[in-house]
Amino acid sequence: MFRKLLRALLPSFVPAEVDANYAFFDKTPENEPLPIANKAPVDDQTMPYENDLEGAYLDYLFGCDARPMQQSDSLSHFIYHQLSLLMHEPEQLLSHLPVMPASISQVLKELDNPDFDVQRLLAVVEREPAMAADLIKLANSPRYRRREQEITELKAAFMSMGANGLLEGVVQSYIKRFTPRPSIYYRQFGEKIWQHALQTADFAKLAASDSQTDPGAAYFTALLYNLGTMIIFELMIEAFNVVDPDVTPSSAAFKRLIREYSHDLTLTLTLANYWQLPQLIVKGLHRSRLDHIRLERSRTQLSPLAQLCEQADIASKLCCLQNQQQARQLSDHLTHPVLKQRVDTHLSGV
Repeated sequence: MFRKLLRALLPSFVPAEVDANYAFFDKTPENEPLPIANKAPVDDQTMPYENDLEGAYLDYLFGCDARPMQQSDSLSHFIYHQLSLLMHEPEQLLSHLPVMPASISQVLKELDNPDFDVQRLLAVVEREPAMAADLIKLANSPRYRRREQEITELKAAFMSMGANGLLEGVVQSYIKRFTPRPSIYYRQFGEKIWQHALQTADFAKLAASDSQTDPGAAYFTALLYNLGTMIIFELMIEAFNVVDPDVTPSSAAFKRLIREYSHDLTLTLTLANYWQLPQLIVKGLHRSRLDHIRLERSRTQLSPLAQLCEQADIASKLCCLQNQQQARQLSDHLTHPVLKQRVDTHLSGV
């Protein structure tokens, strides 16, 4: 996805069969200083509750790496530094992302319309073979399939999935294109992050049904919530392949970059504004500030949709953890009663 961009940012310094020239990484053209990041580094010793959960969740995604960042290989340091600079100008990424299909635009127009024109949406999807194939595949999944006969065309898929299922399927099909491909080092990451994204969206929809928030908007917004994490991981995997495909990357670099640049949803918000998503959804893509004293006050400044999606994200991460005791210790900030009950039920069965 980002190979062309990364080849410009991270030129392949040496052939793969030659030892990497790490000393070259520190050299820059004369009179061309590196940009200074305007974001203070994250101090692991001062991370409040959410980042304790974030750390446990990242261990679930990547496994526990005994090597701290300062002891990991110099190539990981170099790539981490270069991508950190790129995160401060994320607009460079936009032209390398999959184009938003017309069916998504149609879905966005219909999110707030209880009487939306299904035939119009089906007509749009029919002109997008990949999207149509994904919807038919989803209609044949255990979640929606209600008969033994296989579904082979869109109208039958709609009859099986219903209007809301069709809307969700269109959104799922597009967002899944951002799911990282299997990596030789982290084979399970893509599937784990995608399942977390789906679970977050399902939890948001569940919580919305108990409030005045539109379930369709909640589902769509929550599905976008982890988009930044997906993109950062894909960037790092492709960056290692560009610079030196023979080096095994340390998970510490992945975890650090994700913790610093995906928690506040800056990258996801950049994409939302670039796609000109409705302001309801853009405002829903915010998280509470990472500050013990101001945490509750900052949470009250979030829109109802943002509060709901944040709670859904916390609930899903708690369900991902395999250690029941650890999950219960980290559940203090899950306050939504419906989601809290769902997580308690899940943990009781772990």
